[in-house]
Amino acid sequence: MDINQKIVNIDQLKEYVQEQKAQNQEIVLCQGHFNTIHPGHLRFLEFAKQQGDCLIVAVQGYNWLEDKNKGVFFDTEERARGVASLQKVDKVVIFNDFSILDVIKAIEPDIYVRGEEFSKYLRAIQDEIDLIKKLKGKVVFSSGQVEYSTSDFLDNNLFDLMERNKHQLNKAIEKQKISKDKLVEYFNSFRNLRILVIGDSIVDQYVVCDALGMSAEAPIINIRELESKDYVGGAAVIARHIKALGANCYFASVIGNDLSGKFVKDELAKDGITTKLVIDKERETTFKIRYMVGKQKVLRVSRLKEHYINEKLESSLINYVKTLVNDLDGIIISDFAYGVITPRLINEISQLAKVHNIRLFGDSQSSSQVGDIGKFMDYELITPTEREARLALNDKYNGLEKIGMTLLEKLQLKNLVVTLGENGLVSYQKISNGSTTLVKSQHFPALNVNPVDVMGAGDSLLSGLSLAMCAGANLMESSVIASGISSIAVGKVGNVPVKSDELEKWLNDLTS
Repeated sequence: MDINQKIVNIDQLKEYVQEQKAQNQEIVLCQGHFNTIHPGHLRFLEFAKQQGDCLIVAVQGYNWLEDKNKGVFFDTEERARGVASLQKVDKVVIFNDFSILDVIKAIEPDIYVRGEEFSKYLRAIQDEIDLIKKLKGKVVFSSGQVEYSTSDFLDNNLFDLMERNKHQLNKAIEKQKISKDKLVEYFNSFRNLRILVIGDSIVDQYVVCDALGMSAEAPIINIRELESKDYVGGAAVIARHIKALGANCYFASVIGNDLSGKFVKDELAKDGITTKLVIDKERETTFKIRYMVGKQKVLRVSRLKEHYINEKLESSLINYVKTLVNDLDGIIISDFAYGVITPRLINEISQLAKVHNIRLFGDSQSSSQVGDIGKFMDYELITPTEREARLALNDKYNGLEKIGMTLLEKLQLKNLVVTLGENGLVSYQKISNGSTTLVKSQHFPALNVNPVDVMGAGDSLLSGLSLAMCAGANLMESSVIASGISSIAVGKVGNVPVKSDELEKWLNDLTS
């Protein structure tokens, strides 16, 4: 069906509902602003569709926007077309000169679906609940099933997915009024930037193996080691990305008095990165081994220590930062939760950055370890995964939009990027509008739909976002550049830095 035929007025909607009810079809109604359609909205609408036969979505006109004093909203008709373009949606109605209560009275839905967050604020929608019950309908609260992977590949081939994601990227660029030529200008400014990266040093070893089958003695996979290669990882690879993309980079970290520590030091020296690598005699350099059969990782083994560095080592790192603050454009703190980034270190760096007007960027890993992004107060940008964002808020059920807005407010962030793995990312940008502050949000798709190795995706993304923002780009412009960098990074095995000529080619392809 044509998108425009899905968007109806209230009288047309009444006729449609009568026809459906005559065929014993259950009517489901939900509402929202749907400013930029992202995976969180798709989960919500998928859940709503599952509750009945016909899904009607009421899009809030400007007069009824629940948070119009907080967000930057697109044209109402444009938002309605975005919703109507979704296959699971049957009809869309805009309510502006009349209320959602008028919509409910007109169609008398069997099911009325509201986001999970409204279950805690029933007073705000009590009139809607009362009317639905009076009409013998049912109110359901849910934001849909939280999923960290996508099943899109079951319904689409890789080429179709790639073309779809390219189209989504161009729509986002168009929607945010981003100049592709301007993106190239920001990239050309990377060479003038001076960035400090501070965090955990890790050595990642990849061991390529041959599968021999199951052991005859026990249900154990039997593999034969063929070849191995070491890569610099952790915060150190962010420094390598920054340098390879053309900027001047400093790196501060803690290593052990061992061969792995020497490997990190030697590799960064080859790249021309200025380093401050403090040796901790109480720990070995974090070392992770990944056993691979073909492109598949079958096992990871880690050698690491998980305790805070002592006061002397803290002071050494803090004093090093103090020697650089007059020359820095940005500081990236990459915390893998192994003890390098201490509370004192965070506080000291935050104070120095504020005094010297240096942009602060942060990330705290919560994959196999437990990180805490809550430590990054008043930062220019942090880039948690959705799982990390939910952990920080202790919130498993609310919608993605609620998660992003709450995190922005709670941590007093200037910008936020929530990464969604295969589903890309959602960017939240604060904009000053006189005495008020508004939030603009946009979903950006993952551009590499067939990644070789996703291990360093977040590191490359953070590198690109930090560089672009320090070069003068806003968050939306930076998100395009960083998405390109990340798509290049996941096309390589191991933590291999993305080079400036690779990004330049990607940008040229984008602008052409």
